Amino acid sequence: MNLALILAVAALQASPSASPTFICEGAQRFACDDVNGCIDSPLPITTWAEFDFSGNAYRRCDRTSCDDYTPVVTRSGEFLNIELPGRASFAKIGPDASFTEVITLGTQVMITYGRCRPTRD
Repeated sequence: MNLALILAVAALQASPSASPTFICEGAQRFACDDVNGCIDSPLPITTWAEFDFSGNAYRRCDRTSCDDYTPVVTRSGEFLNIELPGRASFAKIGPDASFTEVITLGTQVMITYGRCRPTRD
């Protein structure tokens, strides 16, 4: 991992409100339900998540638009937890900029693993 990313993640952990916007892209996704268990699920190429800690916004985006949510951000050890109250969804960003997002669609659970990087403003 490059020094700029290490510093950005450290700043994010120290003070989320003073940190940059992060773009997090999935590399692998699993779909889980009571019939099939968890199976590999293809990732749409044109979707991503944005975390804007200075504006306290969590966005799930595709090519046409982003859906905005107000997250609750907490720190647990070296990890940042991003929760969406009332949405049954959350994400984690690790100290190495690893990214895990868990969302629900009805009774199905989608788990996405990937990486985050700070945007350039």
